[in-house]
This record gives sequence, C-alpha cells and structure tokens, in this order.
Amino acid sequence: MSTTIDLSDSAAILVYGMEEQKRISALSERILSYLKVQEKNDISIHLHTAVEYLQDMSGIRASHSSATRTPGKSLREKYREAEKNVEHITLLLQQRQIQLMKDGAMYEQLYHMNDAYYHDLMGKIDEAKKVLMQFEQTTLPVLEKHAPNAGRVQDAQIVADRKGQLEQLSKRISRLELSGSIALQSAPLLKQLQANQIAMAEKIQSILFYHIPLWKDQLFIALRKEHSKLWSKENATDTASLANTNQLLLESLDAVATAQEQELLFKYNVQQELTKQLQII
Repeated sequence: MSTTIDLSDSAAILVYGMEEQKRISALSERILSYLKVQEKNDISIHLHTAVEYLQDMSGIRASHSSATRTPGKSLREKYREAEKNVEHITLLLQQRQIQLMKDGAMYEQLYHMNDAYYHDLMGKIDEAKKVLMQFEQTTLPVLEKHAPNAGRVQDAQIVADRKGQLEQLSKRISRLELSGSIALQSAPLLKQLQANQIAMAEKIQSILFYHIPLWKDQLFIALRKEHSKLWSKENATDTASLANTNQLLLESLDAVATAQEQELLFKYNVQQELTKQLQII
C-alpha cells in the first residue's frame, strides 16, 4: 500500500497531518479575531441609536404644536438641524451596510475554506487508520511470529518498537480527530455569523429605504402645515393692516374734501363782502 506514513520514523508520525491541523487552528483564530472586532463595533448599537433618534425627532412635531409649548427654536430650525444629523446617520449606516456585506462574503469564503481543510484532514485520518489496520492485521502478526523463532534480541526489539509506533499513530489519529471536531463546530458558527451579517444589512436597508424616507415625508408634511399656519397668520395680519390703511385713506380724503369746501366758502364770503363795498362807493 502506497502511503506517506513511515511507521519506522517516530518523528514522521509526530508531524503527520500537522499542516492540516495548522490550517484549521489558524482559521479558528481568524474567526475569533473577527468576533472580537464585531464586539467592539457592534452594529446593533448604531441601528438602535438611529431608530431612537428618528423616533425622538418625530416627537418634535407634537411638542411644537401643543398649546403649552415654550418659546425656543422654530419647527423649521429644529428640523433643519435634525436633517443634518439624519444625513450623518444615513452616511454611517451606508458604510456599515457595505462592511456587513463584505463580512458576509468573507464568512462564506471562510466556510468553504473550513470545509476544504476538514476534508483534507479526514483524508489524512482515513489514510492513517488504513495503515494502522493493515499493520495490526498483517505486518505485526508476521513480526510477532518471526521474532521468537529468530531468537535474536533485535527482532524482539523491532516488534516492541513497531507496537510503540502503532500506539503513537493511534494517539496521533485521536488528535487529528479533535481538530476535525473543531472544524465541524466552526462550520455552523460561520453560517450563523454570515446569517447575522445579512440580517443586520437587511435592517439597515429597511432604515435607509423605509424609515428615513418616511421620516422625511413626515418632515415635509409638518413643515407644509407650519408654513400654511404662518401664511394664514400673515395673511390675516396683512388684511387687517390693509383695512386700517383704507380707513386712514378714507378719513384723509374726507379731511381734504372738508378743507376744500371751507376754502370755497371763505372765498365766496370774501367776494360777497367786496361786492357790498363796491355798491356803497
């Protein structure tokens, strides 16, 4: 049987399958490092903050329109300030969404890498088990049978060495199987991490394409109502001012007409007086 295992070399048995073990171990460390980074940059915190902020800003309209509101910034000023913050939140969420999509693709890649490492490792384990079984069932019995008949100490030592190396290989197989268990446990974990990233990306998309546009629509409606109230108030003020102006104009015209009548009357009286004096002369 062709094999890469040399049972006469204890060092070869010790390093058998080590490359596959290293790959699985390095992959586990890589997954752990990504999890630590995500704990520090928990996207759910940003999502919660964004939703809370939008809800708080939606309450501005009610508080501003209440009868007991206190003097302060106008509704337009408040929403102008809020809109800047919402734009900042939008940019942040867009960046996070891109990162989540990249992370999801990365976890998919790690899943396939883990699957490949696992199959490579299982190939090594199967090969070692076959060698172990073949040696136990065929080669070792022959050596054990031949050693006593040969009567040489060297032959007996060879049998002892081979048994020790078989035990070493058996332990090596057990350790490789432990690495295989790690790879098996990593597979569903990677899929769960990928699903979490996708779910977070979908939540961000919901905020970007539903909650924020809805908030902006409510903003437009609120500002339009506020503008209508302001226009009605200004129109009423303008109407009252125009009425006052017309009244003053009418009073002014009446005063001018009265003055003109008095002036004509004065001129008439003066003319009558002059006429009387001329008749006496």
